[in-house]
Amino acid sequence: MAAIEAARRVYVRFVYGKTAMRRVLDLGYIDGKPVAVVSWVNIGGITTPGEYAELDSALLRPSVPAGCYWYDGEVVASANKRS
Repeated sequence: MAAIEAARRVYVRFVYGKTAMRRVLDLGYIDGKPVAVVSWVNIGGITTPGEYAELDSALLRPSVPAGCYWYDGEVVASANKRS
């Protein structure tokens, strides 16, 4: 996995099962593409995203405070996704 840079937050509509809620997640970038990090894991002393969702950069817009963003799309928990 490529290195991730995360120092920002993103407000998202998060769907888990039949429940939809607003959540604040870490906003990171993997290979220059935005991702919402749902959970982190520590593997051998290295913290890396455990579960994350790729975001459409066209749907990100700046918010307040600085470093925060709104995501106008929907983030679906990986347990809901079908292969």
